[in-house]
Amino acid sequence: MYCKLFINCDDREKILTILKNRFGNCHSLRNDHSFGEFDIHIIANKEQGADSFLGYPAIADLEINGRYAELTDEILHIMRINNIHTVAACDYEDELKHNGSCKGELV
Repeated sequence: MYCKLFINCDDREKILTILKNRFGNCHSLRNDHSFGEFDIHIIANKEQGADSFLGYPAIADLEINGRYAELTDEILHIMRINNIHTVAACDYEDELKHNGSCKGELV
């Protein structure tokens, strides 16, 4: 399943490090990173500066095989505990906790 993440963090290496700390090392080629259960493509957002989450500094294309809702929720949770506001836009948003939004607050 495919999902796009809008991430309020301009340090893409920090995002990758956070994911590696939780999911282990990955195979990387430029902006493409392959973890065991998912692949993620992290790039700078060309629409930066918009008034909503659509203008967050980083976007990520997330491709998940299998536990898509559970893994997406886990990634959102990881971003939340690292105080990085992240919003998921995907066909299965209604299956996610908080409808695919994390406010970057410890909860």
